[in-house]
Amino acid sequence: MYNKEEEKEEKAQNKTNHNNSANMALRRLQGWSGLGGQSGPIASGSFYGREPFNPYLIVLQIAFLQAGFYLSLSFTYFVANELSGLQDSVLDQMFLYSKLTTETVPGWINIGCYGVVSLGPYMLALVTFIRRAKKCLDYTVTLYFIHLIVCTIYGGFPKTWVWWVMTIGMAALVTVLSEFICMKFFDLKDIAIREPNENKESEAKNKSAGTKEAAGGSAEDV
Repeated sequence: MYNKEEEKEEKAQNKTNHNNSANMALRRLQGWSGLGGQSGPIASGSFYGREPFNPYLIVLQIAFLQAGFYLSLSFTYFVANELSGLQDSVLDQMFLYSKLTTETVPGWINIGCYGVVSLGPYMLALVTFIRRAKKCLDYTVTLYFIHLIVCTIYGGFPKTWVWWVMTIGMAALVTVLSEFICMKFFDLKDIAIREPNENKESEAKNKSAGTKEAAGGSAEDV
């Protein structure tokens, strides 16, 4: 009889300890967020588990962003040519480094289109489909590196300072802005967690239930 009573009390105590540990972990999380003493939902960053390495998904995302960048760039150049009356090849505007120049009006138009597409459609696609601040740099550098390779194959290795300033400048600007947007709207998005008052009430109920269970077990043995 003594062994049964002791076993039931031990089970009740273990259950109570388990509940207390869970509540303690939640309170520690509240302390990390800086809102442990406040009522209301806890505001903290989104919880991302360890993501499995998926090369197929990465390649698909890179291809999607690259294709979207070139489609947007070609459409923007086409519209600019129609509005300005320029008779120029869209492919040359996209891949000939000499087309990005500050010495002519068409060169300034090409620079403007290049910047608009980088800060507009491409950055929007990056933020919408990637949504992770720490990945923005990787995907942006990859896109412009592939663009460098394509330009080199099409018209030779870029030798003008305008092309390099525009490419590096756009890559840096897109990275900074996209990281800021992802941090603000995705990575640091509020997560709904039970209020501290609710945790205290739940802890008290668990303790009471554990005590009653232990007392009931003792009465049955008697």
